[in-house]
Amino acid sequence: MASLPSTIKAIVTQADRSVKVQEIPNKAAKSGVPDGEVLVKVHAMGINPTDWKHAFAPVLHHENRVVGCDASGEVVAVGKGVTIFQQGDRVAGVLHGTKYEDNGAFAEYAIFKDQMLLKLPDGMSFEEGASWPVPDFTYLQAACCYQGLPLPSPSNPKRDEAVLIWSGATSIGWHGIQLAKLIGLKVLTVASSKHHATLREIGADEVFDYKDADVVEKLKKVVKEWGNVKYGFDAISENGSIETCIDVLAETPGGAHLVTVLGPSDEAFKRNANVKVDHTLGYTFSNEPFVFAKSIKYEAMPEHARVLREY
Repeated sequence: MASLPSTIKAIVTQADRSVKVQEIPNKAAKSGVPDGEVLVKVHAMGINPTDWKHAFAPVLHHENRVVGCDASGEVVAVGKGVTIFQQGDRVAGVLHGTKYEDNGAFAEYAIFKDQMLLKLPDGMSFEEGASWPVPDFTYLQAACCYQGLPLPSPSNPKRDEAVLIWSGATSIGWHGIQLAKLIGLKVLTVASSKHHATLREIGADEVFDYKDADVVEKLKKVVKEWGNVKYGFDAISENGSIETCIDVLAETPGGAHLVTVLGPSDEAFKRNANVKVDHTLGYTFSNEPFVFAKSIKYEAMPEHARVLREY
């Protein structure tokens, strides 16, 4: 490994809930790369809502933390026990942004747990790669960690089951549609009409316009006709979409399981006994305990890390 700079530039949260580019100590230069982790020289960064929320929202803000979850770049060094990555690999990955004072995706170098990295396909740019992990891993967590579905694979047989994906044209919904098809599911989704043709091209079986005044009744009709929409994924979880998804999925005989990207209200959890409700939080993939929103304690979740590693 070539010598590393003793300091690096990073985007860091400030006391007044702003962010600033500043020099921080290079953790890898000081302490080396921890076991099971990978040092990446960052070439591109992907911005997600969680980044600005943790930087600016009072309930999430912590001073002097490095911002950023998504980044892509080149592997510089690997820690003991890492076997699937080596120096020079082009990768993209996720880390728990705005948690550490000395590590985050929005920096010149970042350290990732090996299960939270993917090798970039040939021909994929670093810029495209940096937009990949968070949306991809979010649906993976919903389907495989919460809903108990198999890992996405072209070899999976078609299942006699379907999923409702709300907001299919968002980055998370876009990835969700494609992963759902690789799981073997039939896909029902909603998005603005200008996106319908493209969403069908990537695998959606039925697409409706969420702005249609009759969209809920149209969705309920399809759910009744199919009879197998056992899964739901709300890729936006705002402006009543969680409640709408619950009401639609309640038409599924035998019940359904909805996973949302933002935490539902207490009322949503109890809205319909026929629909189980969970929500994602990708930080659990790190298999480390943490406190979210300054008060909600999460324990390490080795099963989530296992799913991501096998993926």
